[in-house]
Amino acid sequence: MTLIELGEISSGSDPQEPAAPPRRSDLRRIAVLLVTVLCVLTVTGSARPAPRGLPVLWSVEYTGEQFTMTGDTLYLLGPGAVPRLTAYDAATGSIRFTRKGFGSSWLNTDVPGLLLMPITAERKVPDDIGNTYIEQTVQATVALDAHSGAELWRGTGEANLWNGDMIMLVERAEELNEPTRFRTVRGPTGSTIWSYEPVQGVTSWTATGTDPLRPDRFITATDTGDVEVRRFSDGSVVTAGKLPWRASAQGNGGYSQLFSSHDKLFVITEDAGRQTVTGYHPDSLRSLWTLETGTLNGFFDCGALLCVSTGPGGVAALDPATGQVAWRSEGWEYARQTGDGRLITEPHQSGGWHGVIDTATGRKIVQFELGTTYVDPVTGTVLTMTASSTTLGSATLTQLTDSDEIVVRGSVGSNTDAGCVLVADRLACSIGGVLSVRDVG
Repeated sequence: MTLIELGEISSGSDPQEPAAPPRRSDLRRIAVLLVTVLCVLTVTGSARPAPRGLPVLWSVEYTGEQFTMTGDTLYLLGPGAVPRLTAYDAATGSIRFTRKGFGSSWLNTDVPGLLLMPITAERKVPDDIGNTYIEQTVQATVALDAHSGAELWRGTGEANLWNGDMIMLVERAEELNEPTRFRTVRGPTGSTIWSYEPVQGVTSWTATGTDPLRPDRFITATDTGDVEVRRFSDGSVVTAGKLPWRASAQGNGGYSQLFSSHDKLFVITEDAGRQTVTGYHPDSLRSLWTLETGTLNGFFDCGALLCVSTGPGGVAALDPATGQVAWRSEGWEYARQTGDGRLITEPHQSGGWHGVIDTATGRKIVQFELGTTYVDPVTGTVLTMTASSTTLGSATLTQLTDSDEIVVRGSVGSNTDAGCVLVADRLACSIGGVLSVRDVG
């Protein structure tokens, strides 16, 4: 693994005449010089100058708002009883639109071309020992045009699943928090495509398909294990059946829930400290395989495989269709996909392994210093932010190149109020009361 620092060219420098290519007689002298430099570095160490700051494109005062960014727009949702939504051009900081009057504390940009604003309200919820606590519930969803901010439609329920521009809204009973209706609408208009009102209380639901962004099956389960599989496109029932299920009402902290990975359905049951995972084919509810473990594990997609956290510092990658172990890896518990057949590992404990591994084999490719890693969903750029070893209160940004080298890109203040967002080679970070957008391209 090589660490390289990229230089910076001042915009005010005088233009230079292009250098002539080296003559054949010069090549030997250049090679001797390179060998000499490498020998000096080997003897004296590879000390590097402090990283230079990344260019700031624009900045704005930050007072605790939620912010998110798409390919061309940064959205800032202000705090307070009547939050204000401001959309900025991500490259220049010019304001595209400002809207206020929503009782919303967050926004959703997962559906292209839309901003989904959940309208929330507080309600009192009893716990198991007779006390109550305050919970925020979503009563309705407002859809805005992502570019102009114009309101397109609003409907009851929370936007929970989507397939392209199809959005599923889940309406709940206020007193029980159980779904009373699942309604699929068209993203541009909000018009209903199909709806389903369960007769029995639904306690778990999921969607699955070959393309995780366009699921073709919608699955629900009741607390008695009655499972129904519907087509996401029109709500028609594909199959139904009763599966082994641990009802949460039975106590002892046990329960069952649905989980999906690629085009397979899974039932995860936790009971008395043990966990059972059973895979099913969603079109027939035919059992595929079962895995029993003595620990409570996490599950997540690993490319074409299903990853299972096997305990502190260990992960097994399984074939979703057979349950066969494809590979095992140690030193981390979770990973995110980069979209190019690789995973970025995330250790939960200090001293864990933080880096890039091959999705198909689990082979470790490159290791990062422990820090926070950002993956650009548009360009695939991978940045890691780590505490600076030389400057107190500063963080160093490094980038993983296509040749698996780690290059120093610059430094930013480390006291971020709400983290950073990396999209389209622009990095937005809130630092010390200022939200700044930097160019990392």
